Amino acid sequence: YLENVPVVCHLKDANAIGIIGPEEYRYEMLKNILYDICTRQFITDISLFFIAKPEHSDRISRFRFLPQVNNPNVGFRCIACEEEGKNRIFDVLYQALSEREEDKSAEHIIVFFYDEYGFQTHPVSKYLLEANKHHATFVFMADEKGNIPTGCSQHIYADGKNSGYIL
Repeated sequence: YLENVPVVCHLKDANAIGIIGPEEYRYEMLKNILYDICTRQFITDISLFFIAKPEHSDRISRFRFLPQVNNPNVGFRCIACEEEGKNRIFDVLYQALSEREEDKSAEHIIVFFYDEYGFQTHPVSKYLLEANKHHATFVFMADEKGNIPTGCSQHIYADGKNSGYIL
């Protein structure tokens, strides 16, 4: 057993990943994941989407200036913190995922759910178990594992500002 080693997740191979733990630690882990993705990947290789309930809009809206969040195909930044925006993003995701199974050159979509916020009741949820075949990964965050949709390839427990472990 090794302590304090980096947690490695292969987002491109995963259908979904759950990040569990206290809200302040999950947010720190989200920022670290984003820093890593945005510095290591070319801008056109990934698209980032963020879904959060209105009470977390101040945290999520901070990511609006990342170039990977701006989607020129739909003409808006892919951050939703209210009902109408969430439904619009779910519809965009559903359309994109249903069109891209055969397109191997498509950019990888990473959808961060700061809150589950209706995902399981929308038709886009049917892609949860085969998201990687459609060049996408869902990342869910919650206080407890029971609040994460079933079907995640990995669960990470954020147990400190800059630490966590795979469950």
